Amino acid sequence: MDDGWGEALIRGELSPIMLFHSPPGICLMYMYSALYVVIEGWQDLGLNDPKIDDLIQSPFVDRLRRFRNATFHYQKDIISLKHLELFGTEEERTEMWLRDLYSELSRFFTKNTMPMPQSIKHSIKNKSMTEVFTDIREYWFPEENSNNAASRGRL
Repeated sequence: MDDGWGEALIRGELSPIMLFHSPPGICLMYMYSALYVVIEGWQDLGLNDPKIDDLIQSPFVDRLRRFRNATFHYQKDIISLKHLELFGTEEERTEMWLRDLYSELSRFFTKNTMPMPQSIKHSIKNKSMTEVFTDIREYWFPEENSNNAASRGRL
């Protein structure tokens, strides 16, 4: 088993369910769960894109919601049925739907978000997360920053 989880699965040394307890499986669980959070935001913000809107009409969305719940909320069972039901049957090809949804969301947000300015990229190198947040906030919301400083008597 020292050549990795994938090879052990291929050789039949591990059941596919054990993937959930492997480092790549844990990352996939987190990624799939976070994907549902993006769907919630998409719907709450009223964003529109024909390809994405079509994909999120799928019954897989509710399964993904339950998967997210099983990942981020306590479950009595080590492997929750909520995790397993996402993948359904082989004919359903849920993994293809997940791939397509991720790809389309990536396409949309790459096309529709502003790139990070070079001055910010340069200013955040080797800084703590708090300092990075502060630099980004000051760049994008300078008036809010000066109002906060003025209200604290700093201007």
